[in-house]
Amino acid sequence: MLKLMEMLALAVKNLNRYKLRTFLTTSGIIFGIGAVISMMSVGAGAKAEILAQIEKLGITNIIATTVKPPEEKKATGREQSWTNNYGLTFRDADYLGSILESAKMVLRVHRARHKIYFRNRIIEAKVLGVQPEYFGALNIEIGMGRPICPADAVNARRVCVIGPGLVRELLYTGDPLEMSIRVGPECFNVVGVTAEEPVAAGAEGVLSEGEGLRVYIPYETSLRRFGTFSIQFKTGSQEITKVELEEIIVSCRGVDDVLDSASVVSATLKNMHKRRDYEITVPLKQLQQVKKTQRIFRVVMVLIAGISLLVGGIGIANIMFATVTERTREIGIRRALGARRRDIVVQFLCETIVIALMGGIAGCGFGALGVFAIGKFTGWESAMNPDSMALALLISCLVGVLSGLAPARRAALFDPVASLRHE
Repeated sequence: MLKLMEMLALAVKNLNRYKLRTFLTTSGIIFGIGAVISMMSVGAGAKAEILAQIEKLGITNIIATTVKPPEEKKATGREQSWTNNYGLTFRDADYLGSILESAKMVLRVHRARHKIYFRNRIIEAKVLGVQPEYFGALNIEIGMGRPICPADAVNARRVCVIGPGLVRELLYTGDPLEMSIRVGPECFNVVGVTAEEPVAAGAEGVLSEGEGLRVYIPYETSLRRFGTFSIQFKTGSQEITKVELEEIIVSCRGVDDVLDSASVVSATLKNMHKRRDYEITVPLKQLQQVKKTQRIFRVVMVLIAGISLLVGGIGIANIMFATVTERTREIGIRRALGARRRDIVVQFLCETIVIALMGGIAGCGFGALGVFAIGKFTGWESAMNPDSMALALLISCLVGVLSGLAPARRAALFDPVASLRHE
């Protein structure tokens, strides 16, 4: 052990004689490991964020969402008024509930297409009429107050649960549970605030922030107070829209039932809706796809890392071959003084390992700095793993050993007498 420490100290001393050359030699390792750590950290952060959003939708859920189809025709005449009827229906929900034996429950979601009024502010938000089981099915946590309960549904109470983003948007600084907001013409008392902004349940919001400003009211209240018709006035015309359900959420009994049930839901809605005025989201499928994509991403990153380290290793080997040639006479003197071939090999391997280790440490620092810069200037999530940094150092040492073997072996095979005569 003492001899090894002496060899390492001698290696550091020899490398210190050529500072610029040593730095240039390690630069390939530094930038290679730094770039890989940065990309892997950003990729890990993005993966964690996407998986968290998907898992919030519930991997045992199948979510059908109403989508407005392209307008086919409009009424002609002086008034130019027409009715647009599309989307999911009560009949769809009833039928799916009757044929899906694997479904634990089939939840209905109604949407009230009205703005939010509070004092002198008018806010565009998504107002959803939901059943009490909705919060548990979509893993929506309540940060303050309570969720919508069965008594609210039975009595069609005018109560609501809102998100913290809406509280901030309304510029309210008091107790949110003392708030009373107006949804269109109706007043609702706030009884709960979600812990965080939930992910939009429709396909348009699964992998994005979605519609962050959301208000949840009892399903029965939404139907009774707002109905299924909405009127939109345009220049010289009016459009009457009829949408019965905004979403239908099928919650399966287990993960193994999801894919088969999703096929049944897809085939059923395809037969019942010729206009394709819906979209189906299966979080389990998306979870599997994201994991598959991440596996491919990891393979690509390993290849990139391998190429980067290979280039760095070639640089180390090239410099060490030149160093061996420069120090031929020194090698001859050491051999004449009794150094064995093994000692010469260990000496030059120690130098390459020190070069690679310094490059690995500097590369980890460069990678951490890159992750910080990327997060600061782009806002992307990142997740640095200490294990990956330790692995990077181990790999850099391995690169040092492999790239130094050939030069060290060449130095050990020098003839002592010929080496002493070398000028």
